[in-house]
Amino acid sequence: MVVKGENSLKLVLRSYDYRLLDHWAGELARMAKTKNITVSGPVPFPTRKKIFTICRSVHVDKDSREQFELRIHKRLVIFSDYVQDDLSEIVNMRFPEGIHVSVKR
Repeated sequence: MVVKGENSLKLVLRSYDYRLLDHWAGELARMAKTKNITVSGPVPFPTRKKIFTICRSVHVDKDSREQFELRIHKRLVIFSDYVQDDLSEIVNMRFPEGIHVSVKR
């Protein structure tokens, strides 16, 4: 059964490593194109930064601090006009550690 038009499946990929994320988002798009599934993306979302500030010294020197940051990268891949069997093969593939995948309708 081919799903047309307004029904689309969205995969949101998140990772701390943008190179790994870009590689797998591109790989998803290539696999979908080989199965004749219409693909939009990968669409990059803004990078979220979490900054942590820690005092270097335990007791004194509040002026001496160190900052660490954690960057969370996000990509969106949208599939439309797909056959359910072909898409389930793509969605159920194993992703490497470090990539979090969420599926939205």
